Order: sequence, then structure tokens, then C-alpha cells
Amino acid sequence: MLRSMEQNRKRWVKVELTKTRAKTVIDVYVKMILSGKSDLHKLAEMYRPDSLIPIATLKRFLKQTEVKQMIDEKLNEALQLHGIDMNFVINKRKEILDGAMKKEDYSNANKVLDSFEDKLDMKHIDDRNTCSAEFSYTKLLDNNSKLLERADKDI
Repeated sequence: MLRSMEQNRKRWVKVELTKTRAKTVIDVYVKMILSGKSDLHKLAEMYRPDSLIPIATLKRFLKQTEVKQMIDEKLNEALQLHGIDMNFVINKRKEILDGAMKKEDYSNANKVLDSFEDKLDMKHIDDRNTCSAEFSYTKLLDNNSKLLERADKDI
């Protein structure tokens, strides 16, 4: 049953993405994101005005993985048209870091370094090690308590 529902959802998304209304909504949504002014209610009325609850239909559509990928692609295309790509962002961050270090503004320099750590996924390494250590200790405690219970029963 779950498999058929998943197949229906995938089929629905695939069919929906071929329609003009979906492409138009994605283009307008990308423009809204870039302008910083997104109005989901207007977007919902544009996407499915015939729907009982247009905003819910739009949100369901926007949450689909395929739609998110298409939005990301459109955003990247729009940014690249203006010369903004990964190298540009990294160079600007390096310039900001250098400027903050020259001014001895360590709080802003630290923020830039934090953003680099986030992008390089360096912050989560310590969290993973801590969690794995806690899990292994709790497992040992559970095993020891079971051994003690067995010993009590045997006595």
C-alpha cells in the first residue's frame, strides 16, 4: 500500500512538472526568493485557484524533492547570470575575513570562520563522536545490568 502511494506521488509530481502552471510558479517563486519578498498566498492563487485550499496545495507541491531540485537549479542559473557562483562567494568571504583581521575585528572574523566551518561540515564532527561514545556507554550499562539481574536470579 505504501509503495503504491509513493508511486502515485512520484507520478503526480512528474506529470505536474510538465505543466505550464508548475513551471510558471517555480519561476515566479525563484524571483520572489531573489527579491526577498515572497507572498505564498498570491503564488497559491496563481498555481491552483480551483483548489479547495490553494495554499496547502502549493506547500505540498513545494515540499516535493523534485520540485526543490528544480527550484535550486533555477536559483543557481539566476545567480550565475549575475556572476555569483561558489568561487565568488568564497572569495568575498575571504575578503571579509582579511578585512576583519586587519581591523582586528575578531567577532566578525569569527563569524566568517564559522560560516566556513558550516560549509565544510567541520562543526558536526565533535557532535558525532560525543553521541557515539554516549551510545556505547549506555549499551555497556544495559549489558551489565542484565548480567546483574541474571546473577541475582541464580542466587
